[in-house]
Amino acid sequence: IVAPNHISYFDPFLMGEALDRPIAFMGKKELFEINDFLSYLLDRMACFAVNREKLEVSTIKTAINIFKTKEWFLGIFPQGGIRLNRKIENINRGVAVLAKQMKTDILPVGITGCEKYNWIPFKGKITVRIGEIVSSNQEYDEIIDEWGRKVADLTGYEYVKDEAKE
Repeated sequence: IVAPNHISYFDPFLMGEALDRPIAFMGKKELFEINDFLSYLLDRMACFAVNREKLEVSTIKTAINIFKTKEWFLGIFPQGGIRLNRKIENINRGVAVLAKQMKTDILPVGITGCEKYNWIPFKGKITVRIGEIVSSNQEYDEIIDEWGRKVADLTGYEYVKDEAKE
């Protein structure tokens, strides 16, 4: 599972360029409902819709099917939506649940440089740093904590551990 932080709408494109395999990203179902063009574009990018309120069986089946191909990476943004505050926080457990379910590890990735919505493509410096694997052979909270710490190290952002999970 490829798991970057999420700072802009460009992140899936950046990840596609940074790795040697195509990535099928999960995307909130609301993105697919904005308009037909965006839905078409997301489909062409191999994104699939996810209900963020409730992890559905169809989501798990789609993720497992992607994982089984061995030709694709499964992409998940563990923080959910875009975060512009330079903090690694509010990490969802879904990435840990899927990693344990599929018995696969997580590749943390840190993206910096396009945090502003007024960012102009091809101007400025964008950095994509690939981290060391987070093993799924841990407890859920340990997986989340390790991913958060590693992505904070890769980005220079502050890691804010979710106190409710301690």
